[in-house]
Amino acid sequence: MFDLVFPHMCGACREFIKAAGICKICKNALFELGGGCEVCLEALDEEGRCANCETRPPVFKRLLAAWEYDGVAVEVLLRTKSSGDLTDLKSLVAEFKRTDACRTALGLGFHVAPVPALDAKVRKDGFELTTQIAKWCGFKARWPLKKVRDTLAQKGLDRGERELNVVGAFESKPVSGSWLLLDDVVTTGATMNSAAQALLDAGATEVFGLSLARTINLKEGAI
Repeated sequence: MFDLVFPHMCGACREFIKAAGICKICKNALFELGGGCEVCLEALDEEGRCANCETRPPVFKRLLAAWEYDGVAVEVLLRTKSSGDLTDLKSLVAEFKRTDACRTALGLGFHVAPVPALDAKVRKDGFELTTQIAKWCGFKARWPLKKVRDTLAQKGLDRGERELNVVGAFESKPVSGSWLLLDDVVTTGATMNSAAQALLDAGATEVFGLSLARTINLKEGAI
């Protein structure tokens, strides 16, 4: 009877709950993004663009994201990547579908492309994280992008090093129209920007970005 009343588990603490997602207590550790740069969502005290987007704007037009990469968002994403178990991530995505960021993205009607990992990593893991997120969000994803070379782990690299690390890392089949790039987390936006450039080079007219979480004020050691 208990399982019928509480048929789901919270993706963070794994307590039983009535609906798929995150329990009320753990939701307090999902920190919604508010305000920020109108392009990349970096923290700002006023409206407009951050210094980076003013001086070196990304090729994608706008980033949409639901939460700061902190608290429950960090816990679930890191747990998923270390364990390979997608159960908790699926619960987090169920919560993500209720956010303004995801609803706005769904309403755009753009072609959707998950940011890909190397084929070798997908074979090793048995899944591609961004493809699973796209599926659970209800996006009709397409896969024009391919990651064509290995890159260093972005963790521990500064902004400039991250940008250099992913230059030319992606290639795309010929495309057209407007595209939405989907990733699990955005830190400086370097990976998103590199993938967006590949789509634009292949014929896309514009590219937006979407992620579950966004790192605010990059700190040394951030993912």
